[in-house]
Amino acid sequence: MTKFKIIGKEWTCGNPTFYLDDYMTYEDGRWHFIICGNRFPFNSYQVGDYLEIDINRIKNLHSGSTISDTSVVRKYDSSAVVSGSSGQMSLSREQAENFADRLADRVEKSGGQYELDAYIQQGTEPHGTPYTRQGWVYKKKN
Repeated sequence: MTKFKIIGKEWTCGNPTFYLDDYMTYEDGRWHFIICGNRFPFNSYQVGDYLEIDINRIKNLHSGSTISDTSVVRKYDSSAVVSGSSGQMSLSREQAENFADRLADRVEKSGGQYELDAYIQQGTEPHGTPYTRQGWVYKKKN
């Protein structure tokens, strides 16, 4: 399951459509939204909530599919999450490694109370612009 933040919400044909903070690959391309069924719990999700999405199952679906299965998409409890991002910029390998080292140091200084999911992602936007994204999510260990 991959975590995404809801950054926008609208209704499409009576179903909630959530715009996400990153792209997912569907069978018909890369998109930054997901359409869910108009039933609980999906219709209770709000902008600012985090979702866990099974991207391995999403890649076999059309982007216009309506998803009503909580094993594919569900709300992630973000009450103990602190996240950040250094934005979009070009990074050398050395800069990326330094970034990762700084994040690992923060986890170590937490005395084992927190764990870290970090990413450095490179790719090309649908319109052809290359990007590098990096970010992190700290979460309190259960």
